[in-house]
Amino acid sequence: MHHLLRRRYVENVTRTVDRLSEAPPEALGGTPSPSEAVQAAHTGTGPLVLRSYEVDIRQARLAPNELMERMIERPGDLNDSRIAGFVRDDEPATTLRRGDDLVVELPGPWNGPVRVVHADSSGLLLQTLDGHMEAGQIRFDTAAHVERPDGTHDYLFRVRSWARGGDAVFTVLHLGVRVAKELQTAMWVALCHGAMRVAEGTRHRKIRVTTEILAESSPAGDVMGDTLETLGGPG
Repeated sequence: MHHLLRRRYVENVTRTVDRLSEAPPEALGGTPSPSEAVQAAHTGTGPLVLRSYEVDIRQARLAPNELMERMIERPGDLNDSRIAGFVRDDEPATTLRRGDDLVVELPGPWNGPVRVVHADSSGLLLQTLDGHMEAGQIRFDTAAHVERPDGTHDYLFRVRSWARGGDAVFTVLHLGVRVAKELQTAMWVALCHGAMRVAEGTRHRKIRVTTEILAESSPAGDVMGDTLETLGGPG
């Protein structure tokens, strides 16, 4: 219900591109434990997809670096616990540091193990681990900062992921049936709303959800991915 209400102020754009607007981050970070191998994008199925979620925050009391520090120290302050949560050792995750292994919990069978690759006031970067529904990375950061004369701040809060489906089943659900895509959209749109709330600012324009599908980017021999690309990817 809350996601349906939020969709009133969400703008969705999907396009197939020959080149992504931003290349994936390079660092994988850390040494995987035997039971949780890094699930890099090239190990996944289907086309490489860049998905961006952006909220334009105006007159925020917190500066961009302060918002990111708050997210790293207490990510649960930003997320909607009815949709998702950041968990470490069965407890709400706090004080995120490089090398930490977390689980991003979602309703249903979609919990995603991730590893913290980078965490400081400039941003947070997570790498998916074995068993995640996606193979790739996700980054949280800010951009386009302007400080107002009254000491408040205007800037973008962004969530960006570069990923393929973690396996063939998820690729179908994500790009074909779109079940998991709706759950992801609900999660990250809620996080954008939470960032605006924690920053004590207001939203300018709708939250933008942009999906870029890299043409002809399925791994060699990935028949399922090639078929989905032929059909045009997500609608």
